[in-house]
Parts: sequence; structure tokens; C-alpha cells
Amino acid sequence: MSEKKIKARFNIIDVLIILVLVAVLWVFANYANVKPTASNGATVQYTVEIKGIREENVGAFAEGDEITGDKGGGVIGKIISVSEYEKETSLEENVRTGEFVVSEIPNRYTVRLTLESPCIKNADGITVDDTDIKVGKSINIKTEKYVSKSTILEVKEG
Repeated sequence: MSEKKIKARFNIIDVLIILVLVAVLWVFANYANVKPTASNGATVQYTVEIKGIREENVGAFAEGDEITGDKGGGVIGKIISVSEYEKETSLEENVRTGEFVVSEIPNRYTVRLTLESPCIKNADGITVDDTDIKVGKSINIKTEKYVSKSTILEVKEG
């Protein structure tokens, strides 16, 4: 029996496959983890409302505090103004009379914070640290003293 030796030949198809693989790896390495930066100088001011703050946490927010978000963990704004803490109220119906009654919720307060931050403006809207800034959106915010869910009430492009 005679053994045939199979020689591996290197041809033009092999070269093209290697070049395509190298190009794909290069593109992936250079563009996979690139995040757009807020280098265009755009800023945004937006107002958030936090409800249900307990009395012992009144005063937890102060001008100049940095707010971080839950998406990227980066800073999503700096507090430029804090409204007065308002007692939280609820609207309830008196079933006997059919009237609606506004009553205070004990030990609960509402505050509005105006935040300012560099942002990225694109076709989808305004983004701050991977967080979309849109009226009505609920976002989680954190400071050194407090963590809460808030709702965006107003957005002003700066």
C-alpha cells in the first residue's frame, strides 16, 4: 500500500479569510466599548420630584451635592436648587358624603430638586451618563445621604 502525503496549500482564499478576521477584530477592539462623551459643551437643567421622604430625612439634599444614577453609576447632575420640603397630601373620598377630602400624610414630605449636568444631545433626546432625561420618566437617584426614586418634571436645555 502506498501512502499519499497530503500537503496543505496556502492559497488566496486563506489570505482573504485571515484579512477579514483581522479587520473584524480590529473594528471590535477599537469601537466596542467606546461611549460618546459630553464634549460638545451641552448642558441640561432638569427638575426632579421626590415623594415620601420621612421627617428624619428632611434636609438630606443640599445645593452643590452630586447626584448619581443607577445605570452607569456616574454623576447625573449637581443640585443647583432645593425647594422647600412640602408636607405630602392625599386625596380621599368620604364614602358617606361623596365629597373628596385632602388630608396630610403624617411624617411624609415632598421635595423638588433642580439638577444641572453636561449632556449628550442626539436624535433620541438628551442623555446624561446613559440615563435618558425626559419629562415623566422615573429615575433612581443617590447622594451620600439618601437614595430614592424620583420623577422628572421639567427639562431645560442649556
